[in-house]
Amino acid sequence: GIALANYGAVAAPVTLYALGGGVVLGTASITVAPHNKKVGLHSTWFPSLAMNDVKKIIAVSSVDTMGGIAIASNADSSGILFTAAVPMESFSPRAQTEEFAGIYPVEELVRSGKES
Repeated sequence: GIALANYGAVAAPVTLYALGGGVVLGTASITVAPHNKKVGLHSTWFPSLAMNDVKKIIAVSSVDTMGGIAIASNADSSGILFTAAVPMESFSPRAQTEEFAGIYPVEELVRSGKES
């Protein structure tokens, strides 16, 4: 799953991109209220996508007071791993996304706000 936090005083619009197999598999739009967070499994925002098909989720926001983490666990939740999101300079949902494979953790936060 992922958790996104908005540390700022204004609401943060966020577009989530589910990536897998070198393509964008789906998108979702959410808003994170000021001084608040959104937490959920991939199925929260991408209910029609199989978990094994989603290799990463990229969050894009024009608000620079955002933070994020990836949350992973084993089947019985006896071991849980929290990994900080890695800021990216830019992300183009129309470009081939295969170039991102293996470079970043499963979830990333893009703070540029400029989607091309």
